[in-house]
Amino acid sequence: MIEGGAAEVERDLAAERRQLARRKIKVKKIFAAEFTRPDGVSKNCFVHIYDLHESGMRIHSDFSLQDGEVFPVRMALDEPLEVQVEVVWQKELIGGMHVLGLKFTDLTRDQSTQIQHFLDKYSPENRRRSYRLDRILVVEMVLGSTRQKFGVFTLDLSASGMRITHEFPLPEDVEINFRILLEYDQDPIEVTARVQWQKENAFGQFLIGVEFVEIGSEARLRVERFIDRAMAGELGQATINTLENFSGDEPA
Repeated sequence: MIEGGAAEVERDLAAERRQLARRKIKVKKIFAAEFTRPDGVSKNCFVHIYDLHESGMRIHSDFSLQDGEVFPVRMALDEPLEVQVEVVWQKELIGGMHVLGLKFTDLTRDQSTQIQHFLDKYSPENRRRSYRLDRILVVEMVLGSTRQKFGVFTLDLSASGMRITHEFPLPEDVEINFRILLEYDQDPIEVTARVQWQKENAFGQFLIGVEFVEIGSEARLRVERFIDRAMAGELGQATINTLENFSGDEPA
């Protein structure tokens, strides 16, 4: 029963790896690592992980390895990760650096889960779920018969809400209609939102977490496109940050 159970777990792991095969993100970060060569010699170094997926990674480093070598490596990611890797290919770069393709071998379920969590955290999809924006957006708040236009410093934005700073607290426990101007040459998007939390900071301003409780499919798509463009560095001064260019009047 024990042997059969182990075989079943291994089949499950293999099936899971096939389902997750080749999901890859570009990391482009430097991490401390320790390689233990087959001869038992350990080397502490820094590696530049260029991309990472569930079955392996591509790294840049200042040392070379032999194709087919299999050895353990310990990396200081968000938390230490120790895995066994096999050198699939390598290429020497100008300046004595090397780029290596490494394949993970004999991953345990815990190791696989840890890699998945790292991928989830740094994937473009996850960044888009809460993108750090750091720019002023112009909004119009509609609460009952009251309308107010103001510029808010937006710390982050996603299709599910935003985190802003404002001079005054916003009403809680009520739904508020917002019109948000993302770009000067487009109409504002319209969402219904609710304040989830807010607190006063040391400068007398209020840090406010706003959740979108109602957002149409077109508005959601525009937010996601806006974030994608911001992530790609395509948004510059064209993004509006003045109240004068916001047309919040109702159509005649």
